[in-house]
Amino acid sequence: MEEIERPVSRQMYSEEEARQILDRAMGLQVQGREFSREHLEQMARDLGISTDQLQNAEQNWLAERETSTDRQAFIAQRRREFRTHLVTYVIVNVFLFVLNIVTFTISRAPVPWFLFPLLGWGVAIALQAWNVYQTEGDDFDRDFMRWQQKKKLRQQHYRELSP
Repeated sequence: MEEIERPVSRQMYSEEEARQILDRAMGLQVQGREFSREHLEQMARDLGISTDQLQNAEQNWLAERETSTDRQAFIAQRRREFRTHLVTYVIVNVFLFVLNIVTFTISRAPVPWFLFPLLGWGVAIALQAWNVYQTEGDDFDRDFMRWQQKKKLRQQHYRELSP
């Protein structure tokens, strides 16, 4: 069987384009494989990347991964807390509704008073939902930074307490 010759392209690639092509090629080649530290260092040497550059890139990647993991944990915690508040809101307002029905049959009050806490608290719940499900912006970033600081303080406190 004859091999078909492919013409050699003389196209030039930018640094970013070359990186993207190589990333895709590596992704196809190594799908599902894991690499040892030595293998990673060897690949870096083959690409002309110094050990210091590799170490800096690895530290940056680890920091980004930790931040991403923390961010996901922060979002999950905020949503759990919101669900707790929402369940409390529903239970209390169902109770107030029933109480209003019972008192209405006894006193014949003309105004369904349970609507006042239902609407007032409902506005607060709606604002909290808006805040919880916004995962971008200055307010979110500020809250996330505070959460990370508290987390670090707790970890430091636990380390000091453990022998």
